[in-house]
Amino acid sequence: MDSLELKDIAGYFPYGLHVFYRRELYKCVALNSSADIKLKRTVNGDPVTNTCSVDEVSPVLYPLDDIYRTVIHNGEEIIPIVECAKIAMPRYDCVPYINEDGVTAGAKISQTSFTGRVNEGVLSFVWSSFYLCLQGWPNPGLVPNQYQLFDYLHELKIDFRGLIEADLAVNAHCVRVNPYQ
Repeated sequence: MDSLELKDIAGYFPYGLHVFYRRELYKCVALNSSADIKLKRTVNGDPVTNTCSVDEVSPVLYPLDDIYRTVIHNGEEIIPIVECAKIAMPRYDCVPYINEDGVTAGAKISQTSFTGRVNEGVLSFVWSSFYLCLQGWPNPGLVPNQYQLFDYLHELKIDFRGLIEADLAVNAHCVRVNPYQ
């Protein structure tokens, strides 16, 4: 990945994406038909707007590791991987799965576990369960509601495309004033 493309950040737009443009922090407010982004920020109480192309901005995103950390979202403490498990299997109670090192490594649902795996920078959601195999599920690794899971990661502004690692996005934890808090 050499440059930022619209497909890399389009999913974040409905959720108040912030970007750096010419070293200043802006909120994305519109996207026009030629894929130009309209940006807005406030300086001394006055609105300042700019329009630029996608490859001129650096989105502010949270690293993928945050999927396993307790975060504040809409005023509530959550662990994103547990919330994703609830989206995938809404009829079941989901609790954090804590590994032997005391670190959240996924979610437990009944006798199954749910986690995100990263292979070469690509995130996949994975079920792991001997129980599901015993119950005769034809594909125990198949995770339902995939698009809702990725919509939710967009809402949380979690970088699941490897943009931070490719230096195409800025880690929200490294910004002087986090625009999402």
